[in-house]
Amino acid sequence: MSEPTDNLQSLTSLTVLNATAALERGLAAIKAGQTVFDLRHVLTVDSVAVSVLLAWQRAASEAGVKLE
Repeated sequence: MSEPTDNLQSLTSLTVLNATAALERGLAAIKAGQTVFDLRHVLTVDSVAVSVLLAWQRAASEAGVKLE
């Protein structure tokens, strides 16, 4: 398992207000080889969170890795 470059621990919400930034951070982390994301501090989500997580999953799948 790779050492996390951006495990997104600072993320406390995943909503339409920050979805683009969160998406980009996650995609960059996956591209850098990260496969583990720590979302324990996320307290607020809306439906866009599902889209972001699915996009991360697609990117990981295309890179041939499994996200945790």
